[in-house]
Amino acid sequence: MRTIRFLILGLIPFLSLSAQEIDSIIDIRDGQVYSIIKIDNYWWLKENLNIGIKISAPLIQSQNNIIEKFCYDNDDYLCDIYGGLYQLYELMGYNMLDTNNNGICMPDWKVPTDEEWKKLELYLGMNEHEVNDDGYRGTTEGFQLKSMTGWTSNGNGNNSSGFSALPGGNYQIEIDTFESLGDDGYWWTITDKLIHKLNWSRILTYKHT
Repeated sequence: MRTIRFLILGLIPFLSLSAQEIDSIIDIRDGQVYSIIKIDNYWWLKENLNIGIKISAPLIQSQNNIIEKFCYDNDDYLCDIYGGLYQLYELMGYNMLDTNNNGICMPDWKVPTDEEWKKLELYLGMNEHEVNDDGYRGTTEGFQLKSMTGWTSNGNGNNSSGFSALPGGNYQIEIDTFESLGDDGYWWTITDKLIHKLNWSRILTYKHT
């Protein structure tokens, strides 16, 4: 698993501390059903969020009181499989000063912090001396998070965590390019280190466990 900061559009894993003992939830805003999983003391979506109106690249998501998303290669079908791709400002509901706001999340759900990702990684077995490092780190934590199918070159995981991470790729705005579908999955955190207005994120890749 790799920890980075990036300027690309990321998928969104949602986190809740109060979900009931069920295996799915309904987003009342559009009726979509999402599978959920409890890992340690946290509930996580097993699927990436797919809320919003699709706009086609190279248009940019904007502050217009409408939740907007990109679909990989501007293909609606790929949003149905991998979820939408969201810019950080869109994700945060254009309220970057209040990190307690839930942005475009469902009620009672939120984007995880970097620390909450670290708790997940530690629970899956990452060494506590390694969890604060940048770059690729850990042993089999990514393997436990990745789905059992869909990753390039037999880079699948065993999904023992139940997280079911898929390689949804990304969209790089500055060069108007979708890339890495099948190779990599990118997930936002809500944690900002105040450098170039970027947030920490997580990458899972077919090349690493």
